[in-house]
Amino acid sequence: MAATTRGGLGPQGFRGVQGPTGPQGSKGDQGSKGDQGPKGDQGIEGKGFVVHKSGDGYPNSAEFTGQDGKFYLKKGGDLYCYILGTTGSTGAQCDLPNFKYVGDVTDESVLQGPQGVQGVQGVQGPQGLKGDQGPTGPQGVQGPQGFKGDQGPTGTPADLSALCRTMILPLTPTVIGNQAYPTVMDSTTRNLTYDGWYYKKTLTDSVNNKINWYVGPDNDMSVADIKQIYFEIKLIKKTSPPFITVYTKIDDSANPGGWYKSKRTYEIKSPSTLVDGTNYCCYYKLAADAAAPVSYGHITNQLVVSTVTSINVGNFEPTEKIYAFSLGTDSSTAVGNVAFICKSINIQSSKGTLNFVLSNVHVDTDALIKKYPL
Repeated sequence: MAATTRGGLGPQGFRGVQGPTGPQGSKGDQGSKGDQGPKGDQGIEGKGFVVHKSGDGYPNSAEFTGQDGKFYLKKGGDLYCYILGTTGSTGAQCDLPNFKYVGDVTDESVLQGPQGVQGVQGVQGPQGLKGDQGPTGPQGVQGPQGFKGDQGPTGTPADLSALCRTMILPLTPTVIGNQAYPTVMDSTTRNLTYDGWYYKKTLTDSVNNKINWYVGPDNDMSVADIKQIYFEIKLIKKTSPPFITVYTKIDDSANPGGWYKSKRTYEIKSPSTLVDGTNYCCYYKLAADAAAPVSYGHITNQLVVSTVTSINVGNFEPTEKIYAFSLGTDSSTAVGNVAFICKSINIQSSKGTLNFVLSNVHVDTDALIKKYPL
């Protein structure tokens, strides 16, 4: 059989037509979480509650230059916030020019400040107190630990000494304290048009030869809390004016006063220099930084600690708790030498001012009830 010879490799053929697209592959795994971004800057410190001025009348813009956001307290309880550009007109309980009316601080149900501009978000504060443990929830995925925020600045406490609480003093046996009641005004005294409790010494028996009109302190008030005490009177007879006394509570140690621990009496230094028929605001400052009271239509007269050694009892320590305050007169003074009308008794402390108002309406009502009992 004859041998067969193989031929050489032929030329490459033409490229074929592209086939159809295959099915889509499965989705790949999610990538890892990126690093946490940098912490933002700390926000600016906010303003605290500050009473810049207080007084009997409406606020004056000239006294608040550069004091944006601070407050003015009007005697009686109306509170205003100085916001430059505020429109308004003079009147009771409404906005004034440059002053936003906030509310009456004696009625907490209507006290509402104006809404301020929203500030930038501050840094995270320190961790608060631990609350009660809640029910155990399902365990979540643990996230990356965040950065601890800086502790915010410590705020300053608000000054409450300018706040006032006014109340009408009731004519009750507790207030009178087993001594003389107010005297019913005659027509001459009524024509003086000075409202208050009138007292004129006309009797010498042990009950009616003097007064001791008592008012109570604020809750848990101590001697150190008192800034000053004062009373407003029309002094009809200057010979023997009234005085004011502070009593402290008894405790487990020595109590020299028996039913009280200590007492201090504050009196007018020189009654002979006064003028009959004049209105006086008589005050004593127990705190050096206390400002003399402002009393419309009254002459201020600073009291002194009584020089009668038997009147002041005990050490009167700053930590002693206050039992009561009383407006009193001298039982040894002759008939006819004591005559005055008391309008108010006021106690200013670090917690605010207590204004006890005395009104002749209660005296007239009490006299009618005694004359025409039910």
